[in-house]
Amino acid sequence: MAIKRVIKKKRPKRLLGFIVLMICVLGLCAFFYQKEREQKKEAARLASEKHRIETLIKQEEKRAAELEDYKAYVQTKSYIEEVARDVLGLVYKNEVIFRPSTESQK
Repeated sequence: MAIKRVIKKKRPKRLLGFIVLMICVLGLCAFFYQKEREQKKEAARLASEKHRIETLIKQEEKRAAELEDYKAYVQTKSYIEEVARDVLGLVYKNEVIFRPSTESQK
């Protein structure tokens, strides 16, 4: 007696597995694409922040140079004389000061 084997079609299982695999691959592609876009946005934000900070550094370096110049000026004799005249009201011994009269002439 010959035994007949019943062969089941394996195509539906293969097709279902292929569809599941394709959905997983497409999902992973979408996930990585979204992550790449987020990283590009973050990189652009960081680049603009870097540019802003570099600009601030240049401004502060310029300000530091100006302060160094002012520090050198403050230590000069002309600055000391200027402060003594304006703030303290000091004058040299032989110097004559003319002040406008505060009373109005009639």
